[in-house]
Amino acid sequence: MMKTENMSEDKLDLLSYLPPATKQTSVSKEELLNSGNAGVIIMRSGQVTNLYRNEARECALEVCEHTNKTQKGFISSYIYEETYGQQDRIYWFIHLKSLSDYMRFHRLANQDPAFGEIFMRNRSHFEGEYASWINMFPEATFNETVIVPHRWGSSGTNIPHDADSSQIIANQQVENQRSQVFHSANSRMVLMRSADVKVKHRSAARLFGRQYADYINSHCPSNVTCFMFEEHFGNVDRIHWHLNFEKYEDYEEFIEFCALDVGLKALMVERIRMDGEVSTAGFGHFKQSSIKDLLVCPQHPTKDF
Repeated sequence: MMKTENMSEDKLDLLSYLPPATKQTSVSKEELLNSGNAGVIIMRSGQVTNLYRNEARECALEVCEHTNKTQKGFISSYIYEETYGQQDRIYWFIHLKSLSDYMRFHRLANQDPAFGEIFMRNRSHFEGEYASWINMFPEATFNETVIVPHRWGSSGTNIPHDADSSQIIANQQVENQRSQVFHSANSRMVLMRSADVKVKHRSAARLFGRQYADYINSHCPSNVTCFMFEEHFGNVDRIHWHLNFEKYEDYEEFIEFCALDVGLKALMVERIRMDGEVSTAGFGHFKQSSIKDLLVCPQHPTKDF
């Protein structure tokens, strides 16, 4: 954690201590993709070696900056860290304009000499040690999940009569619901919630998932925006919600809101029927013990970890 003199006496300015991900790059906000305007998000995570905690973060940030500068308009990448869970677990949020741009990312890694130099550079400050990418991240610690914004009718599910199935980016899920939209580039905390849908509730679960996100975007008093995504190339019928908070206090307000808001409680117990599917309520549409929460924050701009 960053060392601050007289921390017990002086109030710590969390807004400057934990800046949003846009502060990680020199590319302007207007040229960056984020979870609201991207067509695809690759969530890649890796475990940092204890010995090279600073060096690994430095390398990860350089990889993102090089990507952001050379792939403007097609790929934007930010670094997040797991907040309450595995220490030193890093998350890359890699935003693509479309799935076809995934090959751009592979070509960058395979053909750009500058990109390779970032990976292979020795970052160790001690003689006789070599800290490149392969030393800073242990083997078999990387995971990758590909998600796309939910659109009505995806995965062969039914479409509500009043739904627009042409939506392709997450921002369109919150259109006219929030005066300001928070996303992966301007948030200071992201709650990533995932759940596995029961097969017989495939349509009803998605309907509830969107109603849940819409209610939060329309009624939650704190600075939070909720997007709903579908997982690709992984578990079939796994839904993801990203709840984006401007600051930590908004997360606390959101927890209180979920506990006290009458309308949200009513939504959670309301039974949904879609084309003969078995009636159930709220998160009952999802497999037992499949709902998982993970809270992440943008990488701190400091080497004093």
